[in-house]
This record gives sequence, C-alpha cells and structure tokens, in this order.
Amino acid sequence: MVNNVGNVLLSSSEGRVRLERKERVLFLVFDAPDSRNAIGLESAEFLDHLCAPSSTTGLPFIEELIAESQCGVLALKSTLPQIFVSGGDLKAISGFSKSDGHKFTQRMRNFCSMLRTVSIPTVSLLAGACYGGGCEIALATDFRWGLCEKASLNLAQTLWGVPGGWHGMKRLQEIVPHWDTRKIAFLFACAQSIHFNEMLHAQLLDKSYLQHECPSLSAEQDLQNIGAAYLNCDAQLRTDLLNRFPPRRYSEQERDAQDEKLFDKYWLSEEHLQKVNAFVERKKR
Repeated sequence: MVNNVGNVLLSSSEGRVRLERKERVLFLVFDAPDSRNAIGLESAEFLDHLCAPSSTTGLPFIEELIAESQCGVLALKSTLPQIFVSGGDLKAISGFSKSDGHKFTQRMRNFCSMLRTVSIPTVSLLAGACYGGGCEIALATDFRWGLCEKASLNLAQTLWGVPGGWHGMKRLQEIVPHWDTRKIAFLFACAQSIHFNEMLHAQLLDKSYLQHECPSLSAEQDLQNIGAAYLNCDAQLRTDLLNRFPPRRYSEQERDAQDEKLFDKYWLSEEHLQKVNAFVERKKR
C-alpha cells in the first residue's frame, strides 16, 4: 500500500479516484474500499475527463495539468492493501443499458490509450493484485513496479464471458513479444494468473522493491528522481525520442480495432450478463 499523500488537484464526485501532486510526481489514486477499487460509471467518467480536450488549449486536460504542475511522471497507485484495481464494477455493470455499456467501455479505452500517449512517463505501483480490467490499466502504463509479493495479473475477464476490452491483450504482446498470439489467447481463455516471480521473469515488472525496508517510500524517491530527470531533458529531444516509432506490420489503430470488435461481440451479451448477475447475487448472500 502506498500511503504518501500529496496535494489533491482533482477528484471524482464520489472521491473514488483522485489526482494528487507531490513535488515532481502526479499520482492517480484509486480509493474505493467498498468495491476493492472496481471501476464504475462515475470513476470511468472522471478518468475519461482527463483525456478530453480542454476548451482553452484543445490539448487533453491531463496535459494542461502536467504543464501547470510541472510534473515529470504520472504514477498510478492504490490506497488499499494487496489490491491495485479489480476491473469493472460488476454490480454496476449488471444494471447497464447498452448505451451505458458503450459509454463505459469507450471511456476506459480512452483512458488506457492516454496512458500510452501522454507526454510524461507513466508507472503503475503494484502493491497488490490486479483483476480483469485492472490488469489492462496496469499494462497500459510504460512501467510496472512491484512493491509486494501479492502483485499479480489475474486475467479474469473470460470468467464473465468477455475477452480483454481495454486494449490489454495487444499491450501484453507488445511487452512480452516472445509470447505469441496463441499463448496470449490461452492465458485469457483459461483465466490465468501471472504471479510476482512470473511477472519478473517475463519483464512485466520493471522494478522489484521486496528487498527495501519501506517499498513505498523507496518507490516514491525513484519516481521523484525520474520526474526530475525527465524534466531536465531538453523538450525537443524528449519529443524526438517519443516520435521514433519502429515500423509495424499492423498499425495501432488496426490492432485496437480488431480487439475492440472481439470485445464488443461479447460485452453485455446474454451470457455475459448472466455471469455478472450470478456473481452479484452470490455477493448478496
């Protein structure tokens, strides 16, 4: 659990997600203990708002905040012990209309895409497990740091009758290119978990803080150093480095569209809703 508190810049209406600044670091904080940091409509709307163009500059709102705060890194963290984000809120999803479902999915896709295109490095601080869509959020960031042995990716989406829907399947193959499409299909189809040591071996974790006396404080110091170093790099050089993309057989848009088409086929289908509703009913007992 990462406890360090910064200055709150922005918060969702119910306070489940907020943006804080601490020196050179922007923290996006997930704080919804009643749902184990599950994402509902209100949180998704807040996250999507960060991606929306500003009425004054036309830039994404998050870019305005970055410029105003002079931060050099965006870090995602949880206030809950042993949990990062547990994906979409199944209780909320069980009551979604088709329109709600479309808005929710698009908002989360916008957010995950923003984590890959924002002008500063992004880091997921994993002090616990990720489930379903929470894995896709963690995969969307540039780096993932393991703060405890409970850090894991639990690819649970197919338990609810859907594949990955927020571009996480494509992103997993980008990070671990020797895992081919077939292997990743089986990982999702079998709802497999990738635990701490497996994540380290596959280079899904960029840093481990298990040997540190206070992992959260050590991670924050590293974040401050990265933020300061990135801001110290010449602005034009940063831009040139970010624009040196290698050629790909398929464009980002083509690969995203393929995964989106697959997800949309199952999202809010009869089988999906049956599984979600069965889970919600079990939780009521």
